[in-house]
Amino acid sequence: MKKIFLLWSICFLLADQGWAGMLTGRIIGGDGKPLSKTSIIIQGIEVMTNEFGGYEVQLPDGESELNVDIQGKSFRTQKISIYSPQTKQNWRIDSNEKLLKKAP
Repeated sequence: MKKIFLLWSICFLLADQGWAGMLTGRIIGGDGKPLSKTSIIIQGIEVMTNEFGGYEVQLPDGESELNVDIQGKSFRTQKISIYSPQTKQNWRIDSNEKLLKKAP
């Protein structure tokens, strides 16, 4: 009986754990230049881009539109599916639509 209770307890605890994947890529400005050495906030998590506009942030797995703050301006992304262990997505800033569009 104790083994069954222990097994049930472990399953219950693990069921509540969400998987998280690393989202990586580059952010390119509307002018075609990388958004280098810039603090950005993705889903409430602050990260710094590198000299090539590269970023990485750990987010829950699943499909969603992300909210990104760049230099005090809010942008949303096109839908993206994030899967463990890593998803790569480059973005291009579209200031007119306040949107980060998927880029190659």
